Amino acid sequence: MKLKLTWLLTLFMAFVMQFSFAQEKTVTGTVTTAMDGLPLPGASVIVKGTSKGQQTDFDGKFTIQVNQGAILVVSYVGMKPAEVTVGAGNTYDVALEDASALDEVVIVGFGIQESETQKAGSYTTVSSTDISSTPVVSVDQALQGRVAGLQVGSISGQPGAFTPVFLRGVSSLTADSNPLYVINGVPVLSGDNAAQAATANPLASLNSSDIESVTVLKDAMSTSIYGARGANGVILITTKSGKSDQSRFTLSTEYGFGDVAYDEFDWLSAEEHVNLIALGRMNSGLNANQADAVAFGTSFLGWDGVTNTDWRAATRNKRSVTNSVNLNYTGGSENFQVFSSLGYFEQEGVSREAKYHRITGNLNANWNASDRLKVGFSINLSSAEQTGDADASSFRNPVFTGSILSPANSIYNPDGTYNLDLAYLNPSFNPVAIQNTDVATSNFYKVLANLNLDYEIIKNTLSFQSLAGVDMNISDELTYWNPDFGDGINEGDVNGNGNGFKDNRFRQIWTWQNSLSFNKMFGDVHNITGVLGIDAVADRTNTTSASAQGYTSGRYDLYELQNAANPIGASSSHTDATFFGAFVRGSYTYDRRYSITGSFRRDGSSRFGFENRYGNFWAAGGTWNIAQESFLDSATFINTLKLRLSYGVTGNASVGNHSAKALVGFGTYLNQNAAVIVNPGNSALTWESKKNTNFGLDFSLFESRVSGSIDVYKNESEDLLFNAPITPSSGFTSLTQNIGTTENRGVEVQLGVVPVLSDDFRWSLNGTFSYNENEVTKITDEADEIAANGTKNYAVGHDPSEFYTRLWAGVNPADGTPLWYTDESRTDVTGVVGNAELSFTGKQALPKHLASISNEFQYKGFNFKFLLNYAGGHSVIDRWAFVYDNDGAFANLNHLASNLYDSWTPDNRDASRPQYLFNSDNNSSSANSTRYIYDADHIRLRSVELGYKLDAELLKGVNWVSDVYVYVRGLNVYTWVFDDDLYFDPEVGSNEFNTSLEGAGVYDQSAPNLKQFLFGVNVNF
Repeated sequence: MKLKLTWLLTLFMAFVMQFSFAQEKTVTGTVTTAMDGLPLPGASVIVKGTSKGQQTDFDGKFTIQVNQGAILVVSYVGMKPAEVTVGAGNTYDVALEDASALDEVVIVGFGIQESETQKAGSYTTVSSTDISSTPVVSVDQALQGRVAGLQVGSISGQPGAFTPVFLRGVSSLTADSNPLYVINGVPVLSGDNAAQAATANPLASLNSSDIESVTVLKDAMSTSIYGARGANGVILITTKSGKSDQSRFTLSTEYGFGDVAYDEFDWLSAEEHVNLIALGRMNSGLNANQADAVAFGTSFLGWDGVTNTDWRAATRNKRSVTNSVNLNYTGGSENFQVFSSLGYFEQEGVSREAKYHRITGNLNANWNASDRLKVGFSINLSSAEQTGDADASSFRNPVFTGSILSPANSIYNPDGTYNLDLAYLNPSFNPVAIQNTDVATSNFYKVLANLNLDYEIIKNTLSFQSLAGVDMNISDELTYWNPDFGDGINEGDVNGNGNGFKDNRFRQIWTWQNSLSFNKMFGDVHNITGVLGIDAVADRTNTTSASAQGYTSGRYDLYELQNAANPIGASSSHTDATFFGAFVRGSYTYDRRYSITGSFRRDGSSRFGFENRYGNFWAAGGTWNIAQESFLDSATFINTLKLRLSYGVTGNASVGNHSAKALVGFGTYLNQNAAVIVNPGNSALTWESKKNTNFGLDFSLFESRVSGSIDVYKNESEDLLFNAPITPSSGFTSLTQNIGTTENRGVEVQLGVVPVLSDDFRWSLNGTFSYNENEVTKITDEADEIAANGTKNYAVGHDPSEFYTRLWAGVNPADGTPLWYTDESRTDVTGVVGNAELSFTGKQALPKHLASISNEFQYKGFNFKFLLNYAGGHSVIDRWAFVYDNDGAFANLNHLASNLYDSWTPDNRDASRPQYLFNSDNNSSSANSTRYIYDADHIRLRSVELGYKLDAELLKGVNWVSDVYVYVRGLNVYTWVFDDDLYFDPEVGSNEFNTSLEGAGVYDQSAPNLKQFLFGVNVNF
């Protein structure tokens, strides 16, 4: 055995030595222009992965020492870079093409390739470099600040949480407003996929390091090919594939720590809490002197005079760890290319029990079976586990309970047992005890696969494409409440204490697409392209759930349902939805100057009644490449200048699968089995439709050192899906109907500048800006306002995200009582809450302005970059401030320090808060109002990175490693908030109502966002 091991080690060392002492050779060549063959002096020739290189001489010639197999990157300002692999030869001539004369091809869906010349719509592509440099769990979070007009929100900082995304404002009031996500041509599950978890994001199952690019389609010209699913925009995700004549392994790893990104809560200490109660007792006349009032507060809280528990620290990680390791391989030949990867990701949340870890595997293969047939295959596998408890006002939510528990209470009793007699809303909800004993875990498994083929019927002219794909999602979720304290106490229930809940869900989305593509150039100036195809989608969800009670006291490891004495209930169900669409798209381009494009799609959906099952969606657009006109020949500083105009109609079918149908449920009535109508149905239910107009200008100047685009758009959404009130005599209070119209309009700007470009130093700057206005223009013919859930109403002339509540007028300086404005005119005030009308506040949840600036500085092997995000013109509301920021109610709970130091007293009549009265609602002073609304304008240092790539000199002797990049990164590094009174993260949203518009801008005691700092290494070999 020892001899065999020695032989293997010797063989390995010989292998390493062979590569370590590989001999360099001299390679020469000439760099010229492709158009006229003129030499390019000063062109850059760099060995890929190193800083080793040189510039060509006056005749465009170069000489360089390299190893066989090395890749030379040849570049010149205003020209498209080229790569050359060094083989057995010694001479390599390179012809570079004019970048302004090239048409970069973008896939806009269904395999449709659109050149820059043909581009009439509005879309933005984000590279793999930008995606991978943002250390987030899911790819949607990495898009923030990279795409003009795209707002990436947050409903929870829980790792793996769903992320709401709004593109160009909101196009629906209650239906899903999130874009359609398409991965490698397959539409995939998105939204909140949790059954028991607070929130779960299916996109978190995708490894960001496997992504090649993300293209965000914004307007109808770009999205209409997706018909009924394109109203909210489409996000196309392409994963990495193999490269010809290249064989390379890449190993990357990151490790770091995190903490709360923004937290300005100022809570009372134990002594201050006692003093606040004493103040309230004195103000209420319940105690005549300070000493008696303090004695009462001490007894009321059960304070020992010493304890000062930091419940937040006790329930949170001191440092939330993030750790990832990825290994991938790319390689191939002219006829076969492959990319494969394995990845592990782990991240802890703010709360101690919150964690997300994921294992992924990916395989992409492309095979040129013949000179006409190409076959591709892709499969992504993932297994993820997410742990973490409830959010919002649940007593078991450690964010909520860990904040409002009095610091006068201890975690443990003197004998070491948990303190279950707390001064709380329910005395047994000790959050530390619950974190240590209860279980909330969700396992998610995903299989995303597709098989595609492309057969050229007529060479370079007519081809047939077919893609079959599936997105399978399996979830296994378990919740356990221990039988000794907390939610598991079922007083008087004969089934016993302790609860277990189990949910299993299997959702599969099958896709089959077939199309014919035509592309022909006539007379060197006429180019005609066209696509004709069909698209079928089948979506089925199977669910099984069960619950049980009666667990063994003290045995918190026996949490599976089989360990409970009494099964309580079990059920199973399934739901189906199908889509079928036929589409056609065509484009005509003349002399690379003028281009017109049109598309038409007819969709059918099982979600609607027979008379409205089908809808028509279409778009048309034109492009004028002004830079190709002869009158601009003298304007040599203009590389590209192009006008775009488009108009089209898309749809939205994001309602329940059976909203249009009358449904019957089953139960018992008078101890007999019975059926009852649970949904009256609406056979007239149909699609939401969105009419979109877009005008755009693209440009690049000064040898592409300055480039950008400007888009102006107007969207009108009609027949909005809304669960509207109906006559109660029907037996129902609401029914899903098509009512209402909204309009949004705005401007988007993307700009890129390269201020400095030299041999050793490059500075690139990119910025985005967008402005968006939303407005409800119609409700029904009979009404111009309709109630919404929570904190918003929808009314003609108002932004649909505008907060709707009472208008806070402050404090009466004479007696410290609360005041409200009586109505929207804000002319009269009242001290009676019932006389204050619910009103539109003029404050909206969605930002009007979004902007970002990214800078990247490259000097030799060093790289430094950062991204700043700005959001403005919007507000946020604290849904639970009435609990800990009130004027006497809930006196046993911890409060913000301002309750003690800035409440009205006869000696402090200029205070911002009413008088504090012990255990009093104080004239309903904490009733929902603009008192708890704050401006959310902010600037966030979203990401920052400093790295260094080791060059060939430093890696001499280890030639089997082509390059090593080491770096440190930060995410959500610093946040500048414009409102000094805002104490929680301005990027908030609630999934309590739902994950669409109604929860926007609502702080709901969810897990806060993370600030992270990570160290990483990438090795290519």
